[in-house]
Amino acid sequence: MLGRLRLALWRHGRILAALYLGGLLGTSAALAAYYFLVPDSLDMGLAIAWRTIAFRQTFEAVDRARDEVSRGRLREAEAILDRFLHRHGNIQPARVDFPAVIDASLLLADVTERQGRPGAAARVLRAMTELDPLDYRTWWKLGLIEERRGDVRRATSSLKEAFGLSPNHPRVTEDYLALLSQTGARDDVVWVAEQFERAAERGRPAVQIKAAGPRSAVERAVLSWVGIPIEHGDYGAVREVFGLERGRRRRVVVPEEMLRAAPPGEPLYVQLRFENVYEGLTIDALRWRTGDGREAGKELDRGQVSELHDQDSSAAWYAEIRTNLLPRDVISLEVLYSCPEAALGRSASRAVEVARMQLAGGTHP
Repeated sequence: MLGRLRLALWRHGRILAALYLGGLLGTSAALAAYYFLVPDSLDMGLAIAWRTIAFRQTFEAVDRARDEVSRGRLREAEAILDRFLHRHGNIQPARVDFPAVIDASLLLADVTERQGRPGAAARVLRAMTELDPLDYRTWWKLGLIEERRGDVRRATSSLKEAFGLSPNHPRVTEDYLALLSQTGARDDVVWVAEQFERAAERGRPAVQIKAAGPRSAVERAVLSWVGIPIEHGDYGAVREVFGLERGRRRRVVVPEEMLRAAPPGEPLYVQLRFENVYEGLTIDALRWRTGDGREAGKELDRGQVSELHDQDSSAAWYAEIRTNLLPRDVISLEVLYSCPEAALGRSASRAVEVARMQLAGGTHP
């Protein structure tokens, strides 16, 4: 029933969008505004808004459970998550709201383990690996829980799956190496370390760049009201850049054609979607050159950058920058970012060193 309702919302977005505005402004005023004053380009934005409203309750259930956990009310959080997964636990990974199911399962596993029921936590995660065997976070958490339960065989198998799905993730690799070192699997320790090094080199950050003027005030208001924190610019062109450098104060160049295509009298928005940045990333500053050849720049604060990132997610890290620059005033623009190196910590590196020396027949360092 809910699926048919969502389909109806999408197919009849124009009519329903008018009804939505009616709820905000009053029916007569909304119909007049929508059909006579609002440009047709808003149709898609309002349709997206309607779809977002339909899905919003799905994600809010998980947020309510997180709030209960933060207050120490574990039983209440468990009840919310149980109800949620009972309703949504069989949806397919291709669905827009499937990430909420992953989040709910991971959170429920945390809650049940904190209540002293690691077996129940493991069952929740095993069920999720059967529904979606390609999400490394589930395998990772399952492996750690099984290790704490003392089931080394299952823990090793689960962490192996997690590593295979994210071989350039430092913390997954470190946890896997720690378990292999405890079991004396020296060949595996060295092999995993070598695979991580290759994957970290091949999996250097990539970025998708968009730049444009802002959407209309009405569009931004609608998107913000329904909780969409990004894509407030009226984006068209997209540029992909691969093999970015890690470190401090690296740069991303905004394509000149995007600057030229943006409305010259409107403030410029830049959206960046980074990948392969598991450990996070920061947007530091802007640098630009004006038409008369002068170079300038400014540090960015939180008020100018909207961010959306789950540190343990597979890749995506979004940033939208309100530059407060007019495209007509700049002929080049760079965004400076900082991204940690994909490197193993001291303990994991030491374990690899020990394994290599032992395999080589050397003494324990």
